Amino acid sequence: MIINSVMKPIIQISSILFQIGITFCCLFSVYMYFAIIDTEEVDMINEIMLFTVKPLFGIVLISITISFVYIIGLPIRIYSKLNEWWKAHSIISLVFVTVGIIFLALSLLPYFEIPIKSRIDGKEVVKNMPNELLLNSGWFILTFGLLHYYPKTLFNIISIK
Repeated sequence: MIINSVMKPIIQISSILFQIGITFCCLFSVYMYFAIIDTEEVDMINEIMLFTVKPLFGIVLISITISFVYIIGLPIRIYSKLNEWWKAHSIISLVFVTVGIIFLALSLLPYFEIPIKSRIDGKEVVKNMPNELLLNSGWFILTFGLLHYYPKTLFNIISIK
């Protein structure tokens, strides 16, 4: 009895930390991919920015995103009936992840890209940027799906009743 009362909160906290960790790693990978394709020129300043400033900005952005999406998903975590339903239908989270990845990929397609004029070495250059609506939608949908994914079989194996 005492073991159950001690282990249940530990399992809940470790599962939340696992969800946050997986979400953070995936979002950081996506962020760095978009940061790399955004690099205009390969020179020392851009490389320093790519490996120092952009990852720091990414960590802040990802932390804010995870916090925001975690708050939006609190009803799933708080209300027991909704939580049980969500865990029983874990395929919904996988659909969210898939849709998020599809939106992120679509934002890179030439048909959806947005041309932006910029200056490089005094010359006006047209640069294609990812579609912001698809990019932001994919980012938040992917985050929600990853942060609220409860693998049912994993919970059944480690569940202590």
